[in-house]
Amino acid sequence: MRTGLTRLQTYSVGLVDRSESDLLTDKVTSLDTFVATGTSRVLTGALPLNLLQGAPIGADRVVVNKGGEPLGAGSVNVFQKIFFRRLSLLNESTGKILFQETTPPPPLFALVADLANETKASPDGSLLEPPILGLATPSTESSASASSSGGSLALDHLISQGARLFLEETFKGNGRTCGTCHPVSNNFTIDADFIATLPSTDPLFVAEFNPALAQLERPQLMRAFGLILENLDGFSSPTTKFVMRGVPHTLGLQVSLTRDTSLTNPPRR
Repeated sequence: MRTGLTRLQTYSVGLVDRSESDLLTDKVTSLDTFVATGTSRVLTGALPLNLLQGAPIGADRVVVNKGGEPLGAGSVNVFQKIFFRRLSLLNESTGKILFQETTPPPPLFALVADLANETKASPDGSLLEPPILGLATPSTESSASASSSGGSLALDHLISQGARLFLEETFKGNGRTCGTCHPVSNNFTIDADFIATLPSTDPLFVAEFNPALAQLERPQLMRAFGLILENLDGFSSPTTKFVMRGVPHTLGLQVSLTRDTSLTNPPRR
């Protein structure tokens, strides 16, 4: 959807596959050209077959032109690229598979450039500008991720390190990891149905089998509604001063990292 259009003005919408060597050789695929009949427009329809067949294209950004002149552009951010492309992930140092996604890839998977193959490291370890290498299959990604030769994928190493912290590190806490409440196998969130499938020894239930933590969770609310006890106002009275919160999908991070400056009293972190 686009708003603020000029009535009877011609607009065009396309996808850009960025070229790292020469801006003039960016690959642009036109999606639609239309004459605005009002101040807003919603585009619907089938994508061109050449986007998924023949020469590969990585959709780096969507552009809107007004009468042939650039009007606006929107880019696919890093988190979205990870979400769309990362079907498996290795621990770079041990070779252990941190997770192996078994669900079908999301819609438009083939149009989102492979993040692992976008950023390579120079021999001295510094990052080079990310070249777009087009599409890559999950098996290609895995073999590239495991490579540690001169062309190693520095950004992929960082992603692997972050995944290890997210899925394995307990930070000397109660035994839970980030992945305890954001499990890969349940789309990075939890709900009552998923909780019911977990064994009684799962770290999610630590307050039920560790007496020292019994008052720091409300198992009935957690099991019935997927709510987790959080002490947002500090730990001065952790068993009486708390809130119960659901577990959001991690894709929401991209819209929650920056405070809304329009709020007179924005929420505390």
